[in-house]
Amino acid sequence: MKGCIASAILLAGLLISGMEPVPFQIHSKQEAEKVLTNSKNTFHRKAAYRFLLRDRNAPDDWLKKAMRDPDPAVRGYGAFLYYEKHQDNAFEELKRLATDPDKEVRSKVLQFARKFRDRNKTRIIFQKALAKTDFPFFREKTRLKDNPTHDHEVVCIRTIFLPESNWDFILNPKDDGHKKGYFKPSFDSSSWKKVKLTHWEKQGFADYNGVAWYRIKFKMPPKMECNAVELHFGGVDESAWVWLNGIYIGQHNLGAAGWDKPFALDVSEEIRWDDDNVLAVRVLDREYGGGIWKKISVQILK
Repeated sequence: MKGCIASAILLAGLLISGMEPVPFQIHSKQEAEKVLTNSKNTFHRKAAYRFLLRDRNAPDDWLKKAMRDPDPAVRGYGAFLYYEKHQDNAFEELKRLATDPDKEVRSKVLQFARKFRDRNKTRIIFQKALAKTDFPFFREKTRLKDNPTHDHEVVCIRTIFLPESNWDFILNPKDDGHKKGYFKPSFDSSSWKKVKLTHWEKQGFADYNGVAWYRIKFKMPPKMECNAVELHFGGVDESAWVWLNGIYIGQHNLGAAGWDKPFALDVSEEIRWDDDNVLAVRVLDREYGGGIWKKISVQILK
């Protein structure tokens, strides 16, 4: 039932933006196929696809043709229906569309890829898609609790909370901070604003939606005997990309729904014991609050 409703909703959106209704009607499969074979008229072709792809049980041959159509709206809708029909088995087609020249098509493909049960498939599609952008950062590391070779209960033997104030902070509406090296330990962010771990709109940046960066330096104790070290984020509104000591360690990117979801990233290899560590976080907020708004801690695990 949910799948049918989702298809109807997406079809409605498709008709509104990019696949809008046109004064041209298709009345049969034969007529639709004839249009797609012989016509280059964009509106006529969209009408034909609307007829052929009326539900998620559309034949694979037409779904694949839709995903190769010159019109990006058609390709995106074809990808949606193909994923709805095949789920994880849609991998090969979505992998191909991950490098689509249209940004919106790539964005849709990434939305579907996040739902894969096979996380390796998700990783491959993200890497391909990001290679087409100016932001080629994506990484997934297995946390200790998910490591099949660790068959003991995971116990936190020490928690180190990072400072809640005096973070270096800068708005980055051009989204070019990664090109400027904001994540590098050697980068001088002393001229940035100082903020606390709460929404940035409460700290003089009201109504800003977009990308911003945080940086802080913290000291780790002498090395402890442990099985893993993790960075735990209580909440980032909405999406976050994280570097430790200049090394990209992972992301929390669930879209707007991720604004209040805690997450953790393994930093066992990147942490520097008995030394200073530099944490850099790129945050994207699409609406309301924005920013790192809950505590961050380093958890040492056995």
